[in-house]
Amino acid sequence: MTFVDRILGPQKPLESSSWNPAAALGACLGLGAMAAACALVLARGGASLHFSASTPVTAAQCVLSFGEASPACHTAEFWFVDLLYILLPAGLLLATHLRRSGSLANCLLVRSPEWRLWQYVVFAFVCLVATGLSHQAVWFVTALAGGDTGSLLADFHTFRQHVVSDSLSSSLLFVMFVVLLAPVTEELVFRGFLFSALRGTWLGSVGSAVLLSGVWASLHWGYSWQSVALLFAQGLLYAYAARRTGSIWPAIVGHAVNNLVAVITVLVYQASAA
Repeated sequence: MTFVDRILGPQKPLESSSWNPAAALGACLGLGAMAAACALVLARGGASLHFSASTPVTAAQCVLSFGEASPACHTAEFWFVDLLYILLPAGLLLATHLRRSGSLANCLLVRSPEWRLWQYVVFAFVCLVATGLSHQAVWFVTALAGGDTGSLLADFHTFRQHVVSDSLSSSLLFVMFVVLLAPVTEELVFRGFLFSALRGTWLGSVGSAVLLSGVWASLHWGYSWQSVALLFAQGLLYAYAARRTGSIWPAIVGHAVNNLVAVITVLVYQASAA
C-alpha cells in the first residue's frame, strides 16, 4: 500500500452524473442569477441598518457598485456575497433533488469519504505544504522572469484590509465567508456539481479538473496572476481529492484550513505591527 493509499484510501468508483454538461452549466448560471437577485434584495435590507439619512450613498448603490470604500459599503458588499454563497448551493441541492434522476451523492459528490479524523488532519497539512511550495515556486519563476515579486505581498495587504476592516461587522462577515461559505459553496459547485457533469465527457477527469480549476482561479480576478496561479494549483489538488475519494468533503476541509491559516496569518501580522 502506497503513502497516497494510506492517506486517501483506495480510489472510489464514480457513477456518471444525471446532469449533462449543458444542463449543469445552465443550472449554475440560472440559479446563480436568481441567487444574486435574491441576495441583492436581502443585502439591501441587512446593510441598510448601517446607513443613516445623512449617508451620501444608499445600501443598494454600495452593493451594486462594489467600489465605495466606506465601512458601511463594505458591510453591504459582504452581506451580498455571503447571501449569494448561501442561496446558490441551496438552489443546486433543491434542483438536483427535484429532478429525481440522480442521487445527490453522484451529482454533487456529497457522500462521506469514510475517513477518520487523522486523515482529514494529514490532508489539510498536505494542502498547506502544497500551498507553501507553490508560493515559493511562483515567486522564483516571477523573479527569474524579472517580474514584480511584490505582487504577492500586495495581494496579502488587500486581503488584510478585508479581514481587519474599520467595521467589525464587515470583518466578521468576510471571515465567515472566507473560512466557511467559500469552501463549501465553491467545492460544491466546481469539484462537485460541475466536475461530476464534465468528467463523463471527452475531457475526462483530468481535463475537467484543469478546466474547472482554471475557471475557479480566474474568478479571483482582484488578485495578481501569481495568486491566481496558486489558486489554480490548489484547485487541481482539491479536484484530485474529490476524484480519488468520490467526495468533496476532503476538498472542503483542505480549502477551509488554507483560508483559516491565511486569516490567522493576517491577525498575527496585525498584532505584531501594532
